[in-house]
Amino acid sequence: MKKAVLTVVTVLIFLLVAPITITLVGFCSPPQFGDTYYGELSRMFGRLTRTEGKKIVLIGNSAVAFGIRSDLLEREFPDYSVVNFGLYGALGTKLMLDLSKPSIGDGDIVIIMPELIEQSVSLYFSAEDTWRAVDGDFSMLGNIASENIAEMVGRFPGYVGEKFGYMQTGGAAADGAYSSLAFEDESGNDAGYMTYERTHNVMAGGYDSTSVSAMDVSIIGEGFIDYLNEYGRYVSSRGADVYFGFVPVNELMISEDDREGVDDLYSFLRDELDFEVLGHPAKYFLDHRWFYDNNVHMNSSGMFVFTDLLAEDLKLELGITTPNNIEIPPPPEIPFYDFMPGDNRDAGLFVYDKVAGVDGEYIRLTGLTAEGKTKSDITVPTDYDGIPVREFDVSVFSGNTVVSRIMLPETIRRIYDGSFDGATRLSSLVFKHDSLTGISAGYEFLRGADNCYIYLKKGVSIAGCAGGWVEYQKRIRYY
Repeated sequence: MKKAVLTVVTVLIFLLVAPITITLVGFCSPPQFGDTYYGELSRMFGRLTRTEGKKIVLIGNSAVAFGIRSDLLEREFPDYSVVNFGLYGALGTKLMLDLSKPSIGDGDIVIIMPELIEQSVSLYFSAEDTWRAVDGDFSMLGNIASENIAEMVGRFPGYVGEKFGYMQTGGAAADGAYSSLAFEDESGNDAGYMTYERTHNVMAGGYDSTSVSAMDVSIIGEGFIDYLNEYGRYVSSRGADVYFGFVPVNELMISEDDREGVDDLYSFLRDELDFEVLGHPAKYFLDHRWFYDNNVHMNSSGMFVFTDLLAEDLKLELGITTPNNIEIPPPPEIPFYDFMPGDNRDAGLFVYDKVAGVDGEYIRLTGLTAEGKTKSDITVPTDYDGIPVREFDVSVFSGNTVVSRIMLPETIRRIYDGSFDGATRLSSLVFKHDSLTGISAGYEFLRGADNCYIYLKKGVSIAGCAGGWVEYQKRIRYY
C-alpha cells in the first residue's frame, strides 16, 4: 500500500514539475536561434515598433528580404523610413501581417507583397517555425492571432526540446545569406536589408525547376483575400494607406500558361481586394541573371532592379513625377560551373543524357543499367566524361525495391518530387554537400520512401531552404 501511495505521489510531483521545467527552459534560457535566418525577425520587429514618423512597411516573405534595398527606397521617398518586414516563407504571410498590425500608424504606407506561390497566398501558419523566430523577443507572442494560439501551445514542448538540444551543442547553425549576420553593415549593426554579397545566380540551369507554381487564380488560398481586406480596413482606420504589390519571378520558370493566366490573376486581385494593386505581375518577370538561389530571391545586383521597379510603381500611384535615381548595375553573368571530380565507382551503373545549361553542359541521369537495378548500395557519380552530373530523372530510382542507400555527390543540384516513390527499402539518402545553397528539392521528393532518412554533413544548415528541406526536416540526421 505504501509503495502504491509513493508511486502516485511521485507521478503527481512529476506532472507538476515537468510543465514548470519546460516553461522555464523555454522562456528563461538564452535564445538559441539568434544567429539564424529566424533570428532576424526579432530585429525586424524591433525596427518596426521603434520607427517614428511616417514609414513604408513592406510585408511579405523571403523575396522581400532578398530583394529590397531599404536605403535606396528611402532615397526615393525621403519623407519616409522604410521597414523591410519580409523574411521566411515558412513563417507564412499571415504571421507577418498579424505581427505588423499594432505598429502601423497615421501616414504610413503598407505594401503587402507575398510570393505568388500557394503557401504564401494562403492562411498558412507554422507554430513550429514561429517559436524559432520569436525566441529572441517573446513580446511578439502578444500579436499572435487567437486562432493560432492552440497550435502554438501544442508546439511549445517540441520547441523547448529543440532549444535545449542546441543549448548542449552551442546554438542553431546559420549559413551565409541564411543568418542574421547577412543583414548587418560593416560595423556589425543591423542595416535593415540584406547586405550579404550574392554575386550571381547559383541555380543549375539558371532556375529552380522543382519549385514551379501555376500563376493563376487557383493559387489563392481560401479565406486569404478576406483576411487581406480585413487587414486593410484595420490599418486604414489607423490612418495608413495599403497596397498589394508583386515580387520578381525568374522568367525561366514562366510557362505560356502562366503568361496567359497571370492576367486573370491580376484582374482577380483588382476586383476582389478593397485596396489598390501596384503594377502588374508580368512587369516583374525578370531575366534569370538577376536571381540568386531560387526563383524569387534576388542576387545583390538584382536588388537594385526590384527596388527600382517598386519605387516606380509606388510613385505612379502617389502621383510623384520625379524619375528614380537608382543606378542599375549590369546583370551578373553566371560563371561556368566548376567542380572537383570525385567518387565515380558506380559510374557504370547508370544511363546518361547530356544537357546544355546557361552555365555550361551538364549530365542528367536517365536510368539504371540492368546491373544497377540489382545494387542495394549506390554512389551517384560526380561526372561523366568530365561533365558534372547535376540531376536524375524521377524514373531512375522510383519503384526500386532493392536499393537501401544512395550517396549523392556535391554536383547534384536538383531532386524532383517523387524521385524515390516506391523505393520501399531506401533508408539512407546521404548528401556530400558542404552547403545547400542553390540545391533544389521538391516538396515531395521523398514521397513513397517512408523509411528513408536524410544524412547531411555536420554544420550544414537548412535554414532558409524551402521545399523538401523544410517538409522533411524531422528526417534529417548528421554524420
